[in-house]
Amino acid sequence: MFHTKSILAAIMLFVLMACAQQVSSQLSLKAVEQNLFRSPRQSCSCIACTCGGGTCPQSVAAHAYTSFSLTCPTGQVVSSYSVNVQSTDGSSFKYYTVSEADFEKYKQGLPFSYYNGPSSASSVTCVYAGTYRLDQQNAKFFVECTNAIMSCPLKYSVSYGCTTPTGTVVGLDLSAPTTVNSGQTFTTTVRLLDTSGNTVSTSGESISLSWEGSGTLGGSTTATTSNGVATFSNSITVSSSVSAKLKATYTTGGNTYSQSRGVDVQTGSNPVDYTSAWVGTWKVQDTCDVNSCCCLTGSVSVTKSNTNTVFLTGPVNGQCGSSTSMSAQVSNINSDTTLSAIIFNNPFILTRNGNELTVVNQKATQCSGRAVKTSGSSNIKQASFLIVCLLVLISFLF
Repeated sequence: MFHTKSILAAIMLFVLMACAQQVSSQLSLKAVEQNLFRSPRQSCSCIACTCGGGTCPQSVAAHAYTSFSLTCPTGQVVSSYSVNVQSTDGSSFKYYTVSEADFEKYKQGLPFSYYNGPSSASSVTCVYAGTYRLDQQNAKFFVECTNAIMSCPLKYSVSYGCTTPTGTVVGLDLSAPTTVNSGQTFTTTVRLLDTSGNTVSTSGESISLSWEGSGTLGGSTTATTSNGVATFSNSITVSSSVSAKLKATYTTGGNTYSQSRGVDVQTGSNPVDYTSAWVGTWKVQDTCDVNSCCCLTGSVSVTKSNTNTVFLTGPVNGQCGSSTSMSAQVSNINSDTTLSAIIFNNPFILTRNGNELTVVNQKATQCSGRAVKTSGSSNIKQASFLIVCLLVLISFLF
């Protein structure tokens, strides 16, 4: 009996020793995992991390990942983007922000590219990174557990906003005469605008023009942009005087933008006289480069000499030889807003905004200029095709 008990005791002792060895092996494996496969713990925390509202911390298997989608509406990009990730036991991980296409490559084990931030191909245990802006509508953020065997208990928080970037077209600016004669040729321009109201200087974009009234719109009804501006040469023919709207339309990326302007079309033998909009004194803004151009400067006087014909005179500065002033007659004025013209073999886009005039020399932008009406006709809102003309007559390469 005693012999049997001794044998049983020996068996129990053997089992206990085997269990102790197994526990010791597991503890040693855990120690190896911590010592060999984990980076030193970074000094940050993730107090407000909620793991997207799910289980937190989230257990991510070794060499596996958890991901988060960044999605913005069409025409907007990811902004104010920040991430906060922490392993609760010091496990190491890598984190990346990638395009959706590169995320698919990663999942297939293929080489992939990632954005500069927030991303790290080096293992860490905690990270807080922000605030970033991605010029992308959609992206993916993912965290990869880099432990060799054990899973990573991770807490994380991802926040971002969406914004419309400057330089993205969000609207149009249509300029056309407010009054024309039936059958009269006039110039219409359409600018592509960003969120700040600035011209988006892109070329080759197609813009269409239509007339939303009785009569017939003649001339060009489709034009492509040059530095963000499309220029049309049009006429409207009617049987009786009418007031209606000229409409510009632009479609890109599934979005359609449009703007309309009212135009009065008159019939009869007496032409519309635009000279009252130009007559007066105009102060030239010194933006023209006098080192390479002959530029108008100071105050320019404009007087009427006939129907739709004016005479102007003003001082000049810059590369003008011995000349200190200039005089010129401008005839056949047929617009009070915008004009595309070739003057002294230089192409110009002339734009009116209220009582301010802008002229852009498309061949030599340094010879461009502006003017503001300071006295004359009380109808300041009818800004001057003529004054723009007087600017471009002088603002040219010497």
